[in-house]
Amino acid sequence: MHKRFQIIKPFLGDKIVEAATLKKGAKQCYKEVKASKIVSSEFAIKDIDSKEIFRYKINRTQIGGAEDDAAEKAPEIEPTIKVPDVTTGATTDHDIAKIAIMLAELVTKVTDLEKDIDVIKSQHSNMQHLAVQQQMTATNVYDANVERLRTLRTVQDAEKGDDVCSIM
Repeated sequence: MHKRFQIIKPFLGDKIVEAATLKKGAKQCYKEVKASKIVSSEFAIKDIDSKEIFRYKINRTQIGGAEDDAAEKAPEIEPTIKVPDVTTGATTDHDIAKIAIMLAELVTKVTDLEKDIDVIKSQHSNMQHLAVQQQMTATNVYDANVERLRTLRTVQDAEKGDDVCSIM
């Protein structure tokens, strides 16, 4: 199924371009912009069906002389998108390639944070296990001391029950 695109900047195109992919549609639209002889550093196209707008910067340094025009070589097209600023609400153009790099960096940071969380959870679990062991050891020492006191009391009670009196 072909997608339909229309130029919306630097002029509103009256021609609807049909192409299999966004890239092919952008190239066809670029040729129309170039044929119009309007000098612009960017152009924008609209996907007629999805209503999405795609902005492209035109790299004028790649355009040489008449030979390039005759061959109809398209300059490098850099797609951009409008991204809203969360604090101000204003939108600014951002290069999609830069956004992809930033996204990859964020994914790496999130992965690192998840690893750090796993390490902290493991350390916390080990600390809980150690605390339980220390508590059990303390309980065992307490139980042993209580048992020694009982034994000592039994011995003392037995000694009190004897008719023998010892004087110190």
